[in-house]
Amino acid sequence: MKTLTFILFVAFCSLLPASAQIYSSYGPSRMTFVPGPEFNIVGSPSPTLLRPKDPLRLSSSVLWQVVGEDMTNGWVEFRGKVVEVQPGGIRVRGTFTGLRASAEDGSDFFVANFPYEVAEGDVIGRDIKAKTFLCAKIDGVYTYHTVMGGSRTIKKLDYGDIYVPPPPTAGQLAAAKLAQEKKNRETEANTVKWVRDQADAGDAFSQFRMGERYLKGDGVEKDDSLAKKYLTKASAQGNQDARDLLAKMNFQADSR
Repeated sequence: MKTLTFILFVAFCSLLPASAQIYSSYGPSRMTFVPGPEFNIVGSPSPTLLRPKDPLRLSSSVLWQVVGEDMTNGWVEFRGKVVEVQPGGIRVRGTFTGLRASAEDGSDFFVANFPYEVAEGDVIGRDIKAKTFLCAKIDGVYTYHTVMGGSRTIKKLDYGDIYVPPPPTAGQLAAAKLAQEKKNRETEANTVKWVRDQADAGDAFSQFRMGERYLKGDGVEKDDSLAKKYLTKASAQGNQDARDLLAKMNFQADSR
């Protein structure tokens, strides 16, 4: 399933404009998919792995794939209490952390383009049940007016626009299926080769497995003579399963 998802993602990349680029938090990576990070959150009986919420963000023709445990390229994890909701984003009192920037707990910062409905007093951040955390990109500063009539400048984060890839076309699905079937065949061929090499090197269980494969036509062309050859070798080394299968073959041959 993971392989199929990867193939579909690559197919989707081919639909982007020629000028489009995919950036990861490791740096620019044209048309390259990089799996997202997993953070080991300690402090609970069993470690919890978290991933970025909304890992795909689109800005102009640049698609960001938020990855990397170090949260490089200005991406930070943020969490805290919502103290003000505005049309362009939210002001949060809490903390954000990343490789290139961080804020002490209790700091105020503004998150532009925050896409979810929240109210003042809500606490946002890590969702252990969903195994996700919130992240945004450092984007300069934000100035707002205080209730006393003055102004205050704080750090600004940009959540960006959530990007949802379009559903794959019938052609892409067919291509992905063919690619997966090819990979399965290659995997099976490699498995058979490995077992055959072990059998030819004298491993009794591998000899039994090759005999069984040739008898059933499992990953190889059905061949009773080769099946008997490998089963006889395994039986001679004391493999009881090979002895039982060889006896069954001989009984069926005598009954014809």
